[in-house]
Amino acid sequence: MSSSAESAVREAVEFLIQFVENPLPFLVYQWEQHPYHIVIEVAFCVAFVYFYFIPLHRAKASRIETMTSKEEDMMLQEFVSAPFKANRPDSNAPVAGPFGGAEVMPNVQILGRSGVKATIRGPKGSPLSCLDLATFDYHSLSTAPEIRETAKHLVVTYGVGSCGPRGFYGTVKPHLDLESHIAAFLGVDACIIYSFSFATVSTLIPCYSSRGDYIVVDSGVCLPIQEGCHLSRSNVSYARHNDLFHMEELMSTIQRSDDKKKKISRRFLVTEGVFRNSGDICQLREILELCNKYKFRLILEDSYGFGVLGATGRGTPEHFQIPTSLIDFYIGSMATSLGTVGGFCAGSATMVDHQRLAATGYVFSASLPPYMTGSASKALEMIQANPNLVGDVQRNAKAFRAELRTVGLPANLKMIDSTDDVSPLVHIRVECSYIREVGKQRVEEQLARVVESLQTKSILVLRHLYTAEERVENWPSLRVVIKSGLTPAQVGITARTIIAVLRVEFRQ
Repeated sequence: MSSSAESAVREAVEFLIQFVENPLPFLVYQWEQHPYHIVIEVAFCVAFVYFYFIPLHRAKASRIETMTSKEEDMMLQEFVSAPFKANRPDSNAPVAGPFGGAEVMPNVQILGRSGVKATIRGPKGSPLSCLDLATFDYHSLSTAPEIRETAKHLVVTYGVGSCGPRGFYGTVKPHLDLESHIAAFLGVDACIIYSFSFATVSTLIPCYSSRGDYIVVDSGVCLPIQEGCHLSRSNVSYARHNDLFHMEELMSTIQRSDDKKKKISRRFLVTEGVFRNSGDICQLREILELCNKYKFRLILEDSYGFGVLGATGRGTPEHFQIPTSLIDFYIGSMATSLGTVGGFCAGSATMVDHQRLAATGYVFSASLPPYMTGSASKALEMIQANPNLVGDVQRNAKAFRAELRTVGLPANLKMIDSTDDVSPLVHIRVECSYIREVGKQRVEEQLARVVESLQTKSILVLRHLYTAEERVENWPSLRVVIKSGLTPAQVGITARTIIAVLRVEFRQ
């Protein structure tokens, strides 16, 4: 052993001997020489003792009260199994389903589609060609020969699937091309695509907003937005539909509460561009001003405005001459104007990058099949190359609404107006007074008969479908989806035919 090691051992032994022989004077001496060391060592000793004995303390505190066998038998006898929610027609069964055994919505079997025409199985089982005013394929691009050829080519190249989520061997070149294409088309930094449009907004909201944050949402939004707000567990406030005064009241209340508590929280305002449930358009310019005033981030779900509103189809922001880059979260669906499936979110690169790591619908879902992705990119190219498609939809929507006003609807019905009459979704809603008079069940049955009658006249439309458990108020209505491929004659004949059938059913 070296001399330095021997001296260290000797000093340690002398230290222990001094402490054992005279502990109190030794501690006093050490306190005078090294007070901070003593404090730290004592704190560590106390913490060690506390954490060592805390499991025993908790075990004594959390004693489980056991029941006697007699009490267990009594509870088992009193137990009554509740039926599953899905079997309760008064809960989450679709309102479009049967009421009291009456078939409110007969099944519509579509045998094929070509342009604005759809072949369905008629009441007697024979094929029936109808004007397709039910699907959201505004430009009928899903049946275009160019789209089909693109899909066939990509199936040969990449197969029918992508074999995994985007972050795990599920990303191929068509995904990256489509994201770049949409981002360039909208004039934003980046874009992210999802494999299912419903999951896009319902995943995105809880990705950014969580417990303790605030969400102000228009009460006319569709089900995916409602689900996203519910999953976020945030403080959700529903503003009256398209009521800017009520919306501002809620936003100012939240801001004052935050300022008073000096609390840092995230605030979001969620709305749709074109509302699926009513067909009207949000007041985007005023909403954006409120978001800037009260420091809210705007989530705009524009699935039913993308590709049909604005001069070139860039959606509701372009309709109001607002750059899409000013929208914090711009969300759209590829199942409408692009005629395929999936959804997307466009905006800043930082916002998109966060979703790639935290959005469950992106991280854990299989990516969109390459042939679907390539078809969407081809459809977007066709819209850009032929801007008349967008203008035709808006022209037909204006003409259809004008014809309804000219001929006149029955007294118990009204058409939901939209800004400049350019919304491609036209809802003919039953008046609330009539619903209260006869009941919602009878109204739904009447609308179902209207749908059947229109099918016999070669017009395919649907009623507004919803569930009784939605967190917003829904009203029975007939929904007409305007297409770019309709001729002026078809628009006029369709409007007059619908009014004639409604008058027969609603007795005017």
